[in-house]
Amino acid sequence: PSPHAPDPLDVLLRKEKREQLEQLMRSCLTTQEREAVELRFVRDWTPREIARHWGVTRTRVYQVLRNALTKLREALDTRGGVCYDRSVSS
Repeated sequence: PSPHAPDPLDVLLRKEKREQLEQLMRSCLTTQEREAVELRFVRDWTPREIARHWGVTRTRVYQVLRNALTKLREALDTRGGVCYDRSVSS
């Protein structure tokens, strides 16, 4: 193997962490919150771009992102990666 090739164990662990995060997002976040997180942090859209896409203000985008990140942080910090919020809609 190339000395610059990624370690297979590292690749596997990253994939597993990504899958865990995706599952956590599905179980904890609303559809809008999941979309906001994906647009902002995966596709690297700005809040302004998200606001235009949704037809809302940047303030609303910030609110959605803040709520999503708070839910994820609480689930990770206090619940071991489990979300108990049953008000989430798919």
